[in-house]
Amino acid sequence: MEELKKNEKLEQLESVDFTNEGIDINDAYETIKDFKAQYEDIKKLESENILTELGPKYFDGGFVEQFKKERDNLRGYIKRYDPNTDDVKNMAHSDIDKIYQIANYLFNVWQMKLNEMVANFDLTKEEFKLIDMALNHKLDYDVNEALNLADLKAHWLDIADLTYKSLSMGNKNEIVKTKIEIGKCVILYHLISKFRVKGSGKEFGNLLSVIQKIGDINKLFNALTVMKERVSSELQLWGGNLPIKLETEEVQTEVQTEEVQTEVQ
Repeated sequence: MEELKKNEKLEQLESVDFTNEGIDINDAYETIKDFKAQYEDIKKLESENILTELGPKYFDGGFVEQFKKERDNLRGYIKRYDPNTDDVKNMAHSDIDKIYQIANYLFNVWQMKLNEMVANFDLTKEEFKLIDMALNHKLDYDVNEALNLADLKAHWLDIADLTYKSLSMGNKNEIVKTKIEIGKCVILYHLISKFRVKGSGKEFGNLLSVIQKIGDINKLFNALTVMKERVSSELQLWGGNLPIKLETEEVQTEVQTEEVQTEVQ
């Protein structure tokens, strides 16, 4: 198989004793390049599958479609100002700087929508009661965790509690419909992951369901991040090929809110 041969080449490269022998750098480079391309294609396919499977459940109002539309608009912008065209090559340096600054602005506005992502976080009554009990009555907190809890309460937990209390107490099957920002979702995960249950009964099932829903939301964030990173790479390549050395700041490529860059299994 072609893929197996590439893996063998990579293993051979990794096992070379460079103190005693050399390599064909062109062959090694192409092998790594092909491997990276395969890896990126796999990541893209997995991300698209996650968005297709989970997007309709956790997003309202065509969020994914709008995010993709703005991605395509960014790509359209850098295509319109292709550095290889005569129009761009003949631009004044000040105008090239302007188109770069516009691209920088558009990208940052787009990625901020990812940072501020809001997802549906619908819970059964039992699931919400478990979260409320754990966070408000069972867990101990250090100073940083206490501040995180206060933030979570102000922006999600207390609001969700009002929704819960508005439901009919006689109907156990009613759903506590809430919305949660990705940053608050990460805080919730880190706090609730400290909670312990005994055995694998009903409480275990509720905790597992809550963690799975948090994990789904994080998967969606990661899938959209893959999309953002691909455009970031394209934008860096575009900026690097503009016909003058720009004296402006480089295009921002990192998500600014570090708290959302956390893996949730």
